[in-house]
Amino acid sequence: MLNELTVKQKKFTQALVENPDRSIAEAGRLAGYCDRQQAHKALQSTTIQDQLRGFLNTLEAKGVSDTKSAKVLSEAMSAVKVVGGKKLPDHKVRLQANETYLKLRRLIIPPSKTEIEEASKEPLVIVIGQYGLKEII
Repeated sequence: MLNELTVKQKKFTQALVENPDRSIAEAGRLAGYCDRQQAHKALQSTTIQDQLRGFLNTLEAKGVSDTKSAKVLSEAMSAVKVVGGKKLPDHKVRLQANETYLKLRRLIIPPSKTEIEEASKEPLVIVIGQYGLKEII
């Protein structure tokens, strides 16, 4: 018999599934865990692992798989666009695909909401020289 998730566990798994870029600590905070250690411990529970595994199984049953995702990502990394009858690299799509790949590998970790809020509190000083933007302090 499967264990039922608590309200906090449901919020935690929902936070992880809704935004794959979200860190475990951030998902835990949104769910009501008081610190990152509790969030990591919660993730290790068999109840939450079973829930996440079930979500992945549902995706696979609908045709979503690691192999298919890798193929789409690979194609996007080689994207081209036609401009004036010529095939040119679509750099915007390629960069987005590369960023997605790096996020999946956890080589890019987006800043948390708290880090963004803290950074926005700092004053921004822009120095404009004779020939345009000189520096941002």
